[in-house]
Order: sequence, then structure tokens, then C-alpha cells
Amino acid sequence: MPFIHNVDIAPAYWWLDILWVVLVNGADTGGRYSLMHEPLPKGSGAPPHKHTWSDEHFYILDGELTFLVGDEIRKGHKGDFVFVPRNTRHAFRVGSETAVFLNGYTPAGLELAVIENAMPALRARHPAQGCDADAATHARAIPSLRDGQRARSQPARRRPPLTTP
Repeated sequence: MPFIHNVDIAPAYWWLDILWVVLVNGADTGGRYSLMHEPLPKGSGAPPHKHTWSDEHFYILDGELTFLVGDEIRKGHKGDFVFVPRNTRHAFRVGSETAVFLNGYTPAGLELAVIENAMPALRARHPAQGCDADAATHARAIPSLRDGQRARSQPARRRPPLTTP
């Protein structure tokens, strides 16, 4: 069924110091696809993890991010598209003052983890400073992204990597 969703009124959630605005959920697409709009502050990001059930992509609308994809570290900028095949270890960290990207999954599913684990946002606006202490924890736990070193040399994390069935 055709639909139009708007970023200003779509459901929004706080998780990992990221504002996740769910533009398209699996219910909209019969489970085939989901898409989130994510404004992020400097230093925020996701720790190394992999999705065994879904391919993931990022389209960067603004800012600069450092991505770990497999064993490679790459920079992404406004206008770049990043594709991460399922079962590929990956992470990202915001290097600019802020960044905004569209984050999609094929098939859908991660939006359900966000909805289940995150705190609903009262306003779909990102403050100048993040609201979640997880970003600082992840920044300390992922020197590979902070210092440009390879992930193999990172210390043990305080929490296991996110792996969604």
C-alpha cells in the first residue's frame, strides 16, 4: 500500500545517544525494508556489531563519519552511500560537530529493536549535546575508530556487540 511519512511527525526514539526517527517500518513494507532518519552529535555512534538477518545502508545527508566495515576503516561525507552486507562486522563514529544520515535495512527488523529498547523522544530534535551516556562508553571502548587503529587491537567491551537475529 502506498504511503508518505514525514520526518517531523514520524515516531522518534533515543538510543545510543542517537535520535532514531522511524520513517519506514516493516509493517509499511511487508517486512521487506525499513528506514530511519538519524541526527547525531559529535562522538556518537554504534559499537562494532553485525546483523545476521539484514543488509544495512547509510546515506549521509550532512557531516562526516568514520566507518569500520569488516577490517577496513573509511571516512564518509555528505552525499556518500555506505552499504554493509549482512554478517559483516561494522561500526561508526561521528567526527564532525553533527551528522545526519538515512539508515536502512533489508529486510526490515532493526526498527523493532529500537522501538523495544529505546526511550521514546518527546521531541524529534537533537540537542547540541547528546542525552545518553552510552556514547561516552562506546568512545572509550572503540579506540579503533577514535584513534584510527584496526579493530583487532581494541580492549574488551563492557557490553556484548549488538547482534540481532
